[in-house]
Amino acid sequence: MSKIGTRTVLGTDEYIKGKNFIVKEYQRGYRWGKQQVEDLLKDLLEFNPDNHRIKYCMQPLVVKRVPAESVTKARELANIIGSPNTADVEEPEVAWELIDGQQRLTTTLLILDSCYSNLRKPPKLPYNIAYSLVRDIDEYYITEAKTVIDAWFEQFGDEEDNKKNEIKGKIDGDIQFVWYEVDEDINSVDVFTRLNIGKIPLTNAELFKALLLNPDHAPEDSIENEKFKIRLSQIAFEWDKIEQSLRDDDFWNFISNEEREGETRIDYLLQLYALRLIANGQVPKKEVDKTVHKSDELFSFIIINKYMKSSCVTASEIWEKIVSLHDTLKYWYDGGEDSRLYHYIGFLVATSGSGIGVISNLIQNAEGKRKGEMENYVISLVRESMKNVKLEELSYHKDRAKIQKALLLFNVQTLIQSKTDQRFSFKHYKDKKTSWEIEHIHARATDEEIRAITQPNKRAEFLHALQNQFAEIDDMQTVQEIEAFIQNEVLTEKVTDDQFFEFCCIVTDKYGDFDENSLGNLTLLDAQTNHSYHNALYPIKRQKIIERDKGDVFIPVCTKNVFLKMYSSKFSNMMEWTKDDAEEYLEAMKTLLVKEAKLCQ
Repeated sequence: MSKIGTRTVLGTDEYIKGKNFIVKEYQRGYRWGKQQVEDLLKDLLEFNPDNHRIKYCMQPLVVKRVPAESVTKARELANIIGSPNTADVEEPEVAWELIDGQQRLTTTLLILDSCYSNLRKPPKLPYNIAYSLVRDIDEYYITEAKTVIDAWFEQFGDEEDNKKNEIKGKIDGDIQFVWYEVDEDINSVDVFTRLNIGKIPLTNAELFKALLLNPDHAPEDSIENEKFKIRLSQIAFEWDKIEQSLRDDDFWNFISNEEREGETRIDYLLQLYALRLIANGQVPKKEVDKTVHKSDELFSFIIINKYMKSSCVTASEIWEKIVSLHDTLKYWYDGGEDSRLYHYIGFLVATSGSGIGVISNLIQNAEGKRKGEMENYVISLVRESMKNVKLEELSYHKDRAKIQKALLLFNVQTLIQSKTDQRFSFKHYKDKKTSWEIEHIHARATDEEIRAITQPNKRAEFLHALQNQFAEIDDMQTVQEIEAFIQNEVLTEKVTDDQFFEFCCIVTDKYGDFDENSLGNLTLLDAQTNHSYHNALYPIKRQKIIERDKGDVFIPVCTKNVFLKMYSSKFSNMMEWTKDDAEEYLEAMKTLLVKEAKLCQ
């Protein structure tokens, strides 16, 4: 089973000391240039360990235990740079295949070799790196990196030895690597390939957790040590509780539009915290743009790690902030008796991209606001998102995105205004298996589709399908009218194109006749329900939706209301969706969203 933790070069555990690392030939070799080498040296020089209170955390070493004979014919780093310094290997029967991390581990060893060069009796290098294959280009980059390191120290003149001692001390005691050990039976090339296409199972959460629960930071004092162990236990408990909280799909779909496994959802909180550090200027944006992109898999961990180095903040202190972030999100989700924050924030997230931009902005603006002030701010964002959306002007063919937002907001606001505890289910709304569509309440084949049917047998087939619908609702008079038209006009080929079109419109419009592409004839429906009847007559749709609502299918409240004619003032004919019904439905939307809530124009 793979293991993850943190390891120091020397420091408290001396775990990397005496290790024999091997870089196999499937890797491209050492490739760090002047800029990358100098950036690491500057970082180390500027790093303030604060009496070893925090560590300088390097990115992961991915390693695998292999037999020692695998390095027998390999070429050691000391040999490549002509250094007299080598390492005492403490485990001669074992080597560690370095699947990822050779650039960082090699550069660290090159820096130490340079630091030792000013000593009368230089110690042995703490660990050894060997290469199964050293190409000319590999040797060039390694020797060039050593030259860059030596020149960088020389710039300090009389202070050169002091700077070397300072950086040597930091490497010995304050550098720690995230140590990710894969099982010995795993194929190294497969791991290397997955790593380089972004599919290695190293997550921001795993890496941060390794820092957070690192026992290396334990104080020597027995009383303080006991307090430290208790705090680690508390953190582990908090971590598990938050992971469990984020596995709740209702909560998760309230704050995010992304599909993530439960184990990686805590990455979302780390990403929020990283974005907050950048927004507050605690990690300069220009530095972020230079070194890491938001699309990088380990973006959050890198940003948090930068902040820890530059500000001498511990992982435990950062964790307290992340717990607070989670508690804020949970407070918005729970909402108490007032569901406005839940519904409006859920709406804003659902109508954005991944949703994290919305939540990040809300977190940034929530500081110092009371609940009422926060609600007013969120409402202002909803209004801004619906700016220039005029409900009566929306058309199915031109404004589908706006229509979907308007219909979603109508459902949300309906539940806010209701006196029940019912809440809109963003979990069901975002279910990728479901997929939501804008459905015509009264529908028929389009004019173009009807006119495209020209062959007598195809026309008869189309009309027979209509017959079945009318038979299903027991309208036998229309069934007979259609049959007579098929036998006397269609099959005898007496009917003209215009006559066929006119007849189809007359029979299908018996249950609705108006501008079917206006908002007054549109509602939200899941794709499966929609596709199950498509252009069926209104009474058939009504029957199907009532049946599905009795089962485990999520039908939005306003969709149910439409087919129950809750927005209509006349109930004389429940089997027909009329122009009056559509106008009253649209008016109900305008009353709720425009006049009362003032969310739209």
